[in-house]
Amino acid sequence: MNIAKSTLIFIASLLSVSGIYAQESKTGDIDYPVSFTDVQKNIIKTNIVNFPSNTQLSIAVIREGETDYLGLKNNDSIYETIDNKDAVFQIGSITKVMTSTLLANIVLANEVSLSTEISELLGYSLLNNSKITLQQLSNHTSGMKRMPDNFIFAQMKDANNPYMYYDEEMLKTWLTQYMTKDLNQEVSNYSNLGAALLAHGLTKKLSKSYEELLQEQIFQKLEMTSSSSKLKNVSSKLITGLDANGEPNANWEFDVMEGAGSVFSSISDLEKYTKAVMSQKNEALNLQTKPTFEVSTNMSIGLGWHIIYGKGGNTYYWHNGGTSGYTSSLLIDIERKIATMVLSNVSAFHPNTGNIDNITFDLMKSFN
Repeated sequence: MNIAKSTLIFIASLLSVSGIYAQESKTGDIDYPVSFTDVQKNIIKTNIVNFPSNTQLSIAVIREGETDYLGLKNNDSIYETIDNKDAVFQIGSITKVMTSTLLANIVLANEVSLSTEISELLGYSLLNNSKITLQQLSNHTSGMKRMPDNFIFAQMKDANNPYMYYDEEMLKTWLTQYMTKDLNQEVSNYSNLGAALLAHGLTKKLSKSYEELLQEQIFQKLEMTSSSSKLKNVSSKLITGLDANGEPNANWEFDVMEGAGSVFSSISDLEKYTKAVMSQKNEALNLQTKPTFEVSTNMSIGLGWHIIYGKGGNTYYWHNGGTSGYTSSLLIDIERKIATMVLSNVSAFHPNTGNIDNITFDLMKSFN
């Protein structure tokens, strides 16, 4: 099953990209996991050939409770095997799934409901007294724009790290004085702003920072010791992000928009989160996988997850992420207990960044 390009979801394009190129690479003596079939090896080879030198990919395949890791690094246009399962990458919009885990936890604790309006958590009304629920922010049916228009002022301060300068005051100004909507609430409209607002509301409700909530409710419980929303906490393990031209790139750091894409993690940590989803023993993670809105006959949305219905009757839970220095993709088949995932330092603005999704989907298809 291949996903249409129009459904690939990344953090909003912030930088103008010039001089993008494709650099053909070759595979050296790659030490594939013993269980990898020739078809799976070919999937990897086919999708990594046009990434720049110093590209790293950290790949994991979970099946029947066992995990195979494959780490690759492009050294002067030749890929070699590397052990990078504990190395840290920024996971971009996969952060949104974790934000929705926080929501599911607080709902199950009966502190809010999915129908609670975000204004109740913020302590002030939205412009024109707009009614937006927590569920609508989580499943992208709030009608909110992808990004607030006044984000341009944060960009003007530093185009390489604009999220760092979009703060709570700017968000409140937008919500109370200028907020407009792109679509009505009967349509799914992917919104970075919506996910960020959800996380911000949860921090207000619980009087804790986003990082504290992630650590207490997800990372510590699952022993995800290399995961954080703060760059300083993982800098010693971090793989350098690359820009569209393959040059070292500054990391995006976040202020009030952190719930949309700030998390850093490793493939071994993401494996722990994924296995918890597949185990179906965690009530909050189970709540997230329930469809809340039907996009089409082929796709629904849960709390954070895109739920894709395959031609063979399989159901897949998917999200990807992209920042200026990294691209990631995570795909889970809960019923068959199969998951495929890739973390990389390929820029979301590289012309072949869609190959990261291709790897996850084609590897999953190889098990059909």
